[in-house]
Amino acid sequence: MRTASSIAAAVVIGSGLPAAATPPTFQGLGQAIAGQPFYATDLSGDGLTVVGNSQSMAGGTGHRWTSGGGFVAVPGGPNNQVSAASLNGSVVAGTFVFGGNQHGAQQSTAGGVVDLGTFGAPTGQQPVSAAADISSSGAVIVGNSSSPAGTRAFRWTTAGLVNLGTIGTDTFSVSSAVSGDGLVVVGTSSGSTARPFRWTSGGGMTNLSLDPGYFGDITVRAINANGSRAAGFSSLSMGVQHMVRWVSGSGWTDLGTLAGSVQTFGEDISADGLSIIGQAFLGSSPRAVMWTPAGGIADLNTLLPLSGINLTGWTLESGVAISDNGLTLVGVGTHNGQPESWIATLCAADWNHDGQLNSQDFFDFLTSFFAGSADFNHDGVTNSQDFFDFLTAFFAGCS
Repeated sequence: MRTASSIAAAVVIGSGLPAAATPPTFQGLGQAIAGQPFYATDLSGDGLTVVGNSQSMAGGTGHRWTSGGGFVAVPGGPNNQVSAASLNGSVVAGTFVFGGNQHGAQQSTAGGVVDLGTFGAPTGQQPVSAAADISSSGAVIVGNSSSPAGTRAFRWTTAGLVNLGTIGTDTFSVSSAVSGDGLVVVGTSSGSTARPFRWTSGGGMTNLSLDPGYFGDITVRAINANGSRAAGFSSLSMGVQHMVRWVSGSGWTDLGTLAGSVQTFGEDISADGLSIIGQAFLGSSPRAVMWTPAGGIADLNTLLPLSGINLTGWTLESGVAISDNGLTLVGVGTHNGQPESWIATLCAADWNHDGQLNSQDFFDFLTSFFAGSADFNHDGVTNSQDFFDFLTAFFAGCS
């Protein structure tokens, strides 16, 4: 039987070095409106479009950003807040003002603005809603709406809003994320306590606090492409939060915290569920972080310079979103003391994301490959094509 070491040795000895390389990159996004900081809220699944909001004392204005076109304002009037983008960035979800009230909205570069509506409101209150996330196609949006019975999580399609209800006799629910395929929704249901939920059309709302490994109060912030993995954070005690991951069939895993921190949050997850981006606090200082199975939780302020990126003048304070393939990251930080959003791309061959390409990446990839969790080309399966695609990237290098 051939071991991982013998296979690696045979491949390394018998392989040449292709000319192509995939160096990591980093860019500050600047301002969409002069004098107003732009805060990124999401990244399209293909990693090419950043969405977010320019903030002023008067409110916010949603924008799209691409490397080729820069900033373009999202139509829909003043104070429109954009929260999420589809796979190619052509459709966004957010919260716009309709008739003086805030409603969840869909905006498409091809089809204009759609008011998602509300479930109504208690007597004497104005009906409001907000959109939190959008599917890859842009056809499914999730969020929450007021209703006569209280705030309720929703799932929207062109057929209209669907009230997802609550767990048991809970009085409050909100949706936080939808899977890329639009079939699975995650969020929080609250009554005497808050509990994470997972919703499907066939199974309705299920209580994830009943799953193995559950501990503390867990908030789910993101879900992967097919709804099989989710990420968020658990509040163990006052001021102590750990990044967590949920996997269908096996439940919750405590991913811990960044070294030296007691507060680490998971905010977004890659399509395969193997990379999570988020934020940690070193004392009162926020730091953007990333988790992978091979590398654990890493501070991007340390990781990116190891790969040759110059972060002089920057502090990366939060990781906001990650592309489907886990290689493009978006977040917010400070640049020369001023708030600014940023985008970074990682080297695909740096499998353990330690900022360096070496033999350890090869052996770590083999370990993942033989464990069946090395979907390098992100086609939904781990097979020989992933092995050969990784080899191509590995020998192409990162510089």
